[in-house]
Amino acid sequence: MCGNGVIDPGEACDIGAPGGTCDAATGGAAKFGSVGCRADCTFDTSACSACPPGGQIVGGSCWVLSGADASCDAACSNVGLVYDSATMTYAGSAGSDANCSAVMIALGQSYGTIGSGGPPGGIGCWCNQATSCLRDTSFTTTSTASCVYGQRACACH
Repeated sequence: MCGNGVIDPGEACDIGAPGGTCDAATGGAAKFGSVGCRADCTFDTSACSACPPGGQIVGGSCWVLSGADASCDAACSNVGLVYDSATMTYAGSAGSDANCSAVMIALGQSYGTIGSGGPPGGIGCWCNQATSCLRDTSFTTTSTASCVYGQRACACH
């Protein structure tokens, strides 16, 4: 019965009747995007992503840019995800300047060379009001830190 526009028993979907979401079709592995239906009435998840619109996958993690004065907990929660420790281990205090730079460039924040520095509090990889991007190495990066004049790079899952 595949191809009749109706999801029949044994079919995950049908042409013209996708019948699912990326979240359900991938078991939660890729929540965002559009699920399609293949000619054999199985889900086509090629347009599904683990990252929300505006987010980017770098180093195997989904990265989003926080708002000014927002924690990574809040930034991740705003897109239906939770904090990932790659925020610290990949681009934050236990990561590297090169990784921080790669994340910020992917997020559209290409404000020169990454340098070490930042206000106290463990904000990790961040950009300050569109003038420069830095990696705070003075304090261990945390999920809860925020900076009133900066945006953090946050890994989420």
